[in-house]
Amino acid sequence: MQSHIKIKFHFKCIIGILDFERR
Repeated sequence: MQSHIKIKFHFKCIIGILDFERR
């Protein structure tokens, strides 16, 4: 269960970085 949360957190971080670079 903890692994799922970690993956979700990493996914969110990656999306945030991509969105930041997009601007």
